[in-house]
Amino acid sequence: MRKYPQIVAWLAVIFVASFFAVGTAKASVLSAPYLTAPASNQTLTNYPRQTTFTWDSVSHATKYEVEVTCDVCVSKTNKWQGAKTYSTTARTLTVTMPGDNQFRWRVRAYDGATAGYWSDYKYFRFNTSAQTPVTTAPVITVPGANQTMDWDSTDFHWNSVVSAQTYFITVEYSSNGVWKNFVDYQTSNNYVIGEGIWDNSYRVKIRAQLSNNTYTNWSEWRYFKVDTHSGTDLTVPSLLLPTDEAHLTSNNVTLDWSVVAGATAYQYQVTRNNGSFWVLVVENTITASDTSVTLSSGVFGQYSFRVRAFRNGSYGGWSEYNHFYYDNGSHNYDAPVITAPWQGQVFNDHLVNASWTSNSGAQAYEMDLDYFSNGAWVNKSNTSVYNVNPTLNISDDNKYRFRVRAHFTTSVYSDWSDWREFTVGTNNNTTAPVIYTPAQNAVVENGSRMVSLSWSGVSGVTGYIIEMTCDGYGTETIYPYLPFGAVYNLYAVHGDDTWCHFRVRANLGNGNFTTWSDYRYFHYKYNSNSNGISVYNPTEDQYLTYHTVYSSWTAVPSAYVYAVEVNYKSGNTWYVYGTPDGIYGSIQNSLNFNVTNDGYYRLRARAKFWDNSYGDWSDWREFMVGPYGGGYDHLDDAPLISMPNAGQTFTGRNVYATWSNDSHSVSYEINVNYKSGTGWYEERTQTAWSNFATMYFSYDNNYRMRVRTKFSDGAYSNWSDWREFSVNAGGSSNGNSYGNAPVVYTPANNAAINQSSRSVNLGWYSVSNAQNYDVEVACDYCNGYSSQWALVNTYITGSNSYSYWAPGTDNTYRFRVRAKLNNSTYTPWSDYRSFHYFQTAQ
Repeated sequence: MRKYPQIVAWLAVIFVASFFAVGTAKASVLSAPYLTAPASNQTLTNYPRQTTFTWDSVSHATKYEVEVTCDVCVSKTNKWQGAKTYSTTARTLTVTMPGDNQFRWRVRAYDGATAGYWSDYKYFRFNTSAQTPVTTAPVITVPGANQTMDWDSTDFHWNSVVSAQTYFITVEYSSNGVWKNFVDYQTSNNYVIGEGIWDNSYRVKIRAQLSNNTYTNWSEWRYFKVDTHSGTDLTVPSLLLPTDEAHLTSNNVTLDWSVVAGATAYQYQVTRNNGSFWVLVVENTITASDTSVTLSSGVFGQYSFRVRAFRNGSYGGWSEYNHFYYDNGSHNYDAPVITAPWQGQVFNDHLVNASWTSNSGAQAYEMDLDYFSNGAWVNKSNTSVYNVNPTLNISDDNKYRFRVRAHFTTSVYSDWSDWREFTVGTNNNTTAPVIYTPAQNAVVENGSRMVSLSWSGVSGVTGYIIEMTCDGYGTETIYPYLPFGAVYNLYAVHGDDTWCHFRVRANLGNGNFTTWSDYRYFHYKYNSNSNGISVYNPTEDQYLTYHTVYSSWTAVPSAYVYAVEVNYKSGNTWYVYGTPDGIYGSIQNSLNFNVTNDGYYRLRARAKFWDNSYGDWSDWREFMVGPYGGGYDHLDDAPLISMPNAGQTFTGRNVYATWSNDSHSVSYEINVNYKSGTGWYEERTQTAWSNFATMYFSYDNNYRMRVRTKFSDGAYSNWSDWREFSVNAGGSSNGNSYGNAPVVYTPANNAAINQSSRSVNLGWYSVSNAQNYDVEVACDYCNGYSSQWALVNTYITGSNSYSYWAPGTDNTYRFRVRAKLNNSTYTPWSDYRSFHYFQTAQ
């Protein structure tokens, strides 16, 4: 909704006039580019979602910086995340956008290293629902289900997937009842030829990678067998040398196998793992008088060989493969031995020191980490580790196990170590929960058969278990691993007039539980005319970014239909929406309906019974619909500043400011800039808890301020217009004592840094008269930090660079710098510079 349109239009005229007046005074700073495409609030439907941004040229510009941001793409709770910046010397840029979402973009010009003004944001969105590619899994056509083939290679075929650019194929073989990986293929075709398959049982699955870099689901496993025995009575040779998994240091390899009675010749095959699949190195047939052959190989790696017998034009069955490794003796292929933690060790904090024996020649180690859940082990992570004594930061209390193996070259590993189990259990609270509701021996009467159960919370748990017994219906366990929370209010009572009792205990997340609470007894009576309906969806004050509203409410067993009443708000008055009386009908306890316009809505529901009587209405549930998402008043204007007056001069150092109030606000954010030369630089950002504030200024100077509203869901309104004023108290003059903010030059913005050392060099250009520099580093949702961009630390350095030791091996950081000058004042902070660091063995 728009407030005071006449005032806004009048202010807009003043703003335009002042813009050109100020623009004349700021000739040395490049003006903001004019954005031409996409148009403001345009909806694009093309797929793939390639978007071409264009803008008008700016005189003297040497390059342009384009910022593109997605609305709630990364997380559905925070607005405008995942900003990306692009640099180009042209006046156009083409980017592929991630998903059907809303986006905003802006551009600024550079004259050398000097940045001009940002343009205003323009907004657009994608809706490719009519052109989204097929994302269902491929369907395997060859081999047939459970087919048995009598040859040692097979074709894999499947139906092609629209927009697929790559297919991934995984083949596994059966070994003593366990499925093991045989090969992983990657191809752009919808078929592949598999070679080197010996007699065994196999299964294959396939998925596609689409042109937008998303994946379909995996196909179902297709099972098949290979049996190359041609019906002769020739037995299968037994392989003698090299033994399976042998490690050879000589390039003269002797293949040896057992004699097969009646054979007149033998055929042998040797294959090598080239990192992606097995390739045939040599195939030859020798006479039956020879049961061994010596080969030479100069290529390190993993090999396999097999043999079959020949007589009277027919071959017997292939032996299984023996695998062996060839290198110069510098590699230790034995499984690592875990030395810490000890078996069953319990850690009272979340840092687990692990260690194992090293393998000579290993480039890295692969670690499998599982956690225990619902009586079974579940994989938590599979990561590469580059030392043999890492510290694991495990955030959740639970029972865990891990194993490791050495990684030498591509697809060459040692055997896995044994599993090592341990427990992280920082919460040793074993006190049973205390039940609050219903009251002991309470009578609960409603028409929904739903009873609200609540109890005291137990800190640090992963969930609760409820055990309920009702007369004539026995005992049942409700949600044996109920998600964390202290209230469960959806229990449906059996019977129309019955006594029930229940108890609850907490799941501590490490395989242990608290003791049971005492039993709580209550008497339930069914009353079809009582108010038994509660609305579940939308949630109260929920902000929907789409116009199809999903609503749901408590089910009433004896109801045959439900009525849902919908209103919309105009000003302070609610009006009927949709049908003549605003009533929608549903035979289920849920309903989808469409609203045409953005705005404020509310709904309520009630049940209708077979005798044409009605239950009571539920309480109203209010919600909002709008294009921006994530906040109460994104439909409203930004605050309007009333004081200070535009151009006002203060002869004291206290400046009183006030602005329009918003009833949904929890606070306001004030952003203040000071003027140096022809440029504006950030002076401070502070929080105000009401729609006014008194700000103190130490220096005489020209300043400007703007304000935005913060809502209870963490979102913000748009910024107000800038309001300029000056301070002239006849004392200390600001002049250039602030200086200009340092300019960061390394690492590149949004750089991906992958190196074995965690030391990342942060660099910026020197500032004249700098005494030292403050370097502030923040981490984005790192382990141990509970919020986005949590401050890690502020470091002080005397030079224009700092070697930062990244605490995590795969995290995103940002930093900024300011200089402390010789007169003990500080420059403004530089712009933030972001980078992503992950540790590799490079």
